[in-house]
Amino acid sequence: MTLLGAFFILGRLSWGEYTRHAATTRIRLVESLIFTDVIMGVTGLIGCGLMLNKKPLVIDTPLCDGLGVVMVATIFSQHLWTLSLAVATFMILVHVSFQLFVCHAPLLCVIIPCASPCPHRSKPSHHQPPLC
Repeated sequence: MTLLGAFFILGRLSWGEYTRHAATTRIRLVESLIFTDVIMGVTGLIGCGLMLNKKPLVIDTPLCDGLGVVMVATIFSQHLWTLSLAVATFMILVHVSFQLFVCHAPLLCVIIPCASPCPHRSKPSHHQPPLC
């Protein structure tokens, strides 16, 4: 099921990129995260295939150690992809929030006068040009 879901999502993202527009950084990060999911699914499929073939993985054999290294490396890379996706999303939200604050700061200073003063309005002056 992991492989089917991952291939379906990758196919939809690739088709959307092919027909409509280029992917954003966040979409590329999601694609990378899904690709590591494919690698993990293939690794699990190898172990299940060996079990169904009545040749299960044996501890301390090169095949078991190799699949274990691939699984651990894939899980670690998924953590890194998730972290980079979280940082990219946070930077997008901070950038948008900062733009909203700068563009609507005069309105916020009127509505919430008890809060900390707006940084660009130290003294009220009628000669300042609007920010946005």
